[in-house]
Amino acid sequence: MFAGSNDRAVLSLCRGFTRYGANFGLIGRGADDLLLRSAYADRFLGMRTSGTLTPTDLHAIINEARRRYGNRKWVICPTSEYLNRHLFEYRDALSANDVELAVCSEALYGQLSDKARFRAYCLDVGLSPPPLMEDADAASLPLPFVAKPSENVSPDDRILYPYLVRTERDRRRFLAEPARSTYYLERYMEGQSWYLLYYMGRSGRWQAGAQRNLLQQGQGKSIVLARMEIYPDSGLVERIAVRLRSDGYRGFIMVELRRNDREVVVIEANPRCWGPFQLALDANTGLLEAFLNDYGYAVPMPESTAEGMHYLWTGGILKALRGGIGIAAHARWTTVAGALVGASTRDVYARPDSRMCYRKDLCQS
Repeated sequence: MFAGSNDRAVLSLCRGFTRYGANFGLIGRGADDLLLRSAYADRFLGMRTSGTLTPTDLHAIINEARRRYGNRKWVICPTSEYLNRHLFEYRDALSANDVELAVCSEALYGQLSDKARFRAYCLDVGLSPPPLMEDADAASLPLPFVAKPSENVSPDDRILYPYLVRTERDRRRFLAEPARSTYYLERYMEGQSWYLLYYMGRSGRWQAGAQRNLLQQGQGKSIVLARMEIYPDSGLVERIAVRLRSDGYRGFIMVELRRNDREVVVIEANPRCWGPFQLALDANTGLLEAFLNDYGYAVPMPESTAEGMHYLWTGGILKALRGGIGIAAHARWTTVAGALVGASTRDVYARPDSRMCYRKDLCQS
């Protein structure tokens, strides 16, 4: 797994693999990697020598993994869409070296990862994305609205993120975006925020769960408070899974929804492990176990404890407040307050294996 980005997901996976005695290693990004302060610091196999990846880096790290653990075959667990897209360039060479990339085909991955192509995918499946604001001028369009990049990476290899434009300050930020011409505009959708969580297996079997998002960093950034719940429409959960399976999707994927009294719209998909993956682990959704069973570890599927389990990222709340982007609530504040009480002991970093990460994360925030 690649550390240095999406560390909350990577830390959660470390915990899960340790629980089941699965051999794993980490590829670092630099000396400041947060997980070097965790109980898994000894799992670092080496550091990347560039911002992306090089075949030399990969081969050196693969050889170190084999030297350390003895396993000939290895699997790269997808935690970063940016790196996954680069890894497709080396997929054949990795396969020839007994290293598997745990994702679907490059073409399907692009359909699900790139915002505009995923929008078209949803329409083909019969799912509703947010309405387009066609021919609208972002400089004068009434607030709020959302600006999304057609593709996730700019021509100069820069990661592009959506802009949630709710204030004039947000509008100025978006208008200053160098790649603004590649963005399209959508109506901002009010309502409950949900993640549908999937692991699509090799055999065609799939495992699913759902989390309701209660607090999110401003500007549409990371989820900081969530609760595991059963999604009200099991038919929709299955419909998405069946389509992914028929298209040959394999691996982890999260589909984000907004739900209100009038409609359900699909916001985006992340074909990788998502930041609050710890909640799926704590609630025994079976997603990690399905992944391990796919790749040679015969582990039992857990009994779900889904409803009522909470996720909290305290450092993410502080970072948003100190950075001036604020916090967005996706539920009544009475609901949020109750969830904060329930989540008070569930912070993703405030755990025995990552106490030093917690302190560092709070300071950085």
